[in-house]
Amino acid sequence: MRLDAMGQKVDKLSLDYNALQVTVKKLEDRVAAVEKDRRGMSADILEEVKRAARSVNDGGLELRTLQLESQLLADEIMIGGLPEDRDEKLIDVVLSLYDTLGVPVAERDVVKVKRLGRAGGKNRNIRVKFLGERFVDNVMRSVKRNPVKLGTLKPAA
Repeated sequence: MRLDAMGQKVDKLSLDYNALQVTVKKLEDRVAAVEKDRRGMSADILEEVKRAARSVNDGGLELRTLQLESQLLADEIMIGGLPEDRDEKLIDVVLSLYDTLGVPVAERDVVKVKRLGRAGGKNRNIRVKFLGERFVDNVMRSVKRNPVKLGTLKPAA
């Protein structure tokens, strides 16, 4: 009888051992899955951080581009609404406008004057490029103090 009891206990231990092996295998599988997810999550997080860094760099690049563009355009003014005449001398039209505004601008202060776009039925805008930002600031200050209506412009001589 002792032998039978011992055999039953060994059988029970064997079953318990097998059950423990199954449980350990399940736990190993779960741990492996968690580690895999964690690695995948780390890769996802790493990729997200890289995307954010690129975005920040692109934003910095965009900001730098806007700053450079702003510097390039700081000495230019766009004038709209001035009637266009076929035989006009554009520099005289612009100088007449500035004279009406009371802004001291001489022809030597202007680097370039150009109407933009194709000639047609509408009055095209005029781009005036000055020697420096100081002239733009003076013009803007004068326009704020003394708004000019189209009829108050002197005809170009």
